[in-house]
Amino acid sequence: MFFRILSTTLLSSTLLFAPAIAKAATLGTGSSSSSALSVTLAVDSLPSPVEQNLAEQLQASLDQARGSIPGAAVAIISPKGTWFGASGVADIATNTKLQPSDRFQIGSITKTFVATTILQLVEEGILGLDDTLVDRLPKTVTAVIPNSERITVRQLLNHTSGIADYTDVLFTQAAVNPGVFFNNWQPEELVSLINGTEAIFEPGESWEYSSSNFLLLGMVVEAATNGNIADEIRDRILDPLALSNTFFAEEETIPGGYVKGYWDFDQDGTLNDISVANLSWAWSAVNYTVDLKQSFSASSAIAGLVQKHTLYAKAFSVLCM
Repeated sequence: MFFRILSTTLLSSTLLFAPAIAKAATLGTGSSSSSALSVTLAVDSLPSPVEQNLAEQLQASLDQARGSIPGAAVAIISPKGTWFGASGVADIATNTKLQPSDRFQIGSITKTFVATTILQLVEEGILGLDDTLVDRLPKTVTAVIPNSERITVRQLLNHTSGIADYTDVLFTQAAVNPGVFFNNWQPEELVSLINGTEAIFEPGESWEYSSSNFLLLGMVVEAATNGNIADEIRDRILDPLALSNTFFAEEETIPGGYVKGYWDFDQDGTLNDISVANLSWAWSAVNYTVDLKQSFSASSAIAGLVQKHTLYAKAFSVLCM
């Protein structure tokens, strides 16, 4: 869903150049003292850039694949070489050329950060994977969610809760009233969007991707820690991994901003700049900004922040946009 609102789109090299990716390399500086972290973040850990001839071929492929999208960026990190490329513009009005180092909204990749935080809390004994929603959230929240007394943290993580997606309701409203994206949404208000919506299926009986799951997990983190989801993610993930160019929109100041986002919202054939939208509607489900290099380094480094036995506990399935 969220690809359609990001005009300057972050293209995954796993889609365009899958054979070139053998493993991710890490990019930060320094290392963490976390007992669970087994990854050293070093710039010199990256393989050398690909040869010029191949770089030119990759750039031509990206330019062709971009099509009508205003801007796109690709990172390839493999034992045989690295390549960071960009095509198009970061801002249509100013015709600013897009750079590989520009920041993008990463959409639902945010869920990876939230899942890691949850699993760390499980390891610390603060949460349990089989805790239910009613165990962890107030009745004012759980009362609008069917089966809340049976839905577990594990089922939220792996999208087997059966909870309807609040973004479906939000986008339906936005088709009539685009102003909903300018509201300063609170998580409880977003949950209320699915009030009266029936469960898609009984908890654990099937699978359906729903951003409501991670909206609720963000609320679980805050309730369990008596803290702020953005602070928890920064303290537990971003700072230890030196992801200094990654930010939680609306919760943290983003120095220098990020690339413009466009969407033909009224379907009149003209792209509309939606960068001015208030990203509180996305909260813990789809809300981080990151640069291209850090998005690829984080995928391998974050895994080192959680013990293997926790990862193998069938807590969550593959998260994708």
